[in-house]
Amino acid sequence: MNYQECIAQREAEDARLWFIEGEEDAMAFLNPQHPHNYYYMMGFEDAKYQLAIGEIWCHEAHEKSEDSCNIYEF
Repeated sequence: MNYQECIAQREAEDARLWFIEGEEDAMAFLNPQHPHNYYYMMGFEDAKYQLAIGEIWCHEAHEKSEDSCNIYEF
């Protein structure tokens, strides 16, 4: 793997982690914590949309919990 491929892989992993953090915050019914980050907001908005159409169903909770959400796969 050359340097450019390594950087691209690192950036892709960072984007994935930001996306997941955005999803988790939306499912925990938090306000966006990082509105300046594009990938975070993509995850946040994606999870909000899935909650709205019923693909994800969450109990509103003050703490993030793996037990608080059910994700339905179609």
